[in-house]
Amino acid sequence: MSIEDSFIYNYQSAYEKHQKEKKSFAKYDADNTNASRVFDTGSKRDDDTDKPLVNHLTAYTRLRFGYLLRMGANKYGKNNWQKGQPTETALESLHRHLAKYEIGDRSEDHLSAIIFNVQLIMKNEEQAGIKIDEYYKEK
Repeated sequence: MSIEDSFIYNYQSAYEKHQKEKKSFAKYDADNTNASRVFDTGSKRDDDTDKPLVNHLTAYTRLRFGYLLRMGANKYGKNNWQKGQPTETALESLHRHLAKYEIGDRSEDHLSAIIFNVQLIMKNEEQAGIKIDEYYKEK
């Protein structure tokens, strides 16, 4: 059994159960102008409708990307990419991997490599001072 199959076997049903339970234990407080969630225990928490859905990245995507990061860490050292690389270099690599994927080359995980290069570019934007919500403000 592969690592991915093992993960799905061991955690998929637990994750699905958690998702069902999550929907049933929180109700929205209609009387509260702050739109908070009220749990069966009486505990309240702010509404999450404007928060990013980072938990919606699938386990499959996270695992594939994680394997690519592991290969890079084994080859170059952990977090080597965070030392910085020019955006132009990341774009060149991103376009090469996209072109190879488009022509059907499956000799390596080109899609994860694309995500990696996007992450490099985002890291450069972060260092340039672009805030996380910059692109999501109402215009």
